[in-house]
Amino acid sequence: MKIHLGCGSHHIHGWLNHDLEVDIRKRLPWRNEEVDFIFAEHVIEHVTFPEGVRFLTECRRVLNRNGVLRFSFPDAELVNSLSEPELNLYFEATSAVASRCIEKTYLPLKTREDCLRLLFCGWGHLSAWTVGLARIALRVAGFGAVTPSAYGVSMVPELRGVDGHHEQSPAAALQTSVLEARGYWPR
Repeated sequence: MKIHLGCGSHHIHGWLNHDLEVDIRKRLPWRNEEVDFIFAEHVIEHVTFPEGVRFLTECRRVLNRNGVLRFSFPDAELVNSLSEPELNLYFEATSAVASRCIEKTYLPLKTREDCLRLLFCGWGHLSAWTVGLARIALRVAGFGAVTPSAYGVSMVPELRGVDGHHEQSPAAALQTSVLEARGYWPR
């Protein structure tokens, strides 16, 4: 079974695509070790950090022993480290989408700080993530091996090309960190 959580309008053929009808703040509606793959793209930042850790723990519970979680999030450290040319591209791409989608409080984007403020407070975000925090949260949730992955790329054939946030935001590749987690820490 392949589960896509927080899908929005991006449905993946052959996956069970879920958006708001599956509340990631609650117990996931699958049995222990029933799921092969979970893909959660740009969804974990919409819950508080403790809720996010509980969500990752739920993912670990429902994944089978060989299962893989792929999750991505806007990474505050990544946005903070953008080069000047990347930052200008980010301003342009994000401003165009933001002007249609969010309250104008966060616009215009003119500085790195404006971009970080949008990442922390805009789009309905309730938490900000970094790769370091995500790795620790995955460890707490019981995952073993954690592998960074590039946007749109995976060593796991079933997870290649599943990313779709770029369809709504051309800046997604500039701000997105992707991790794949599998395995168990001994109890």
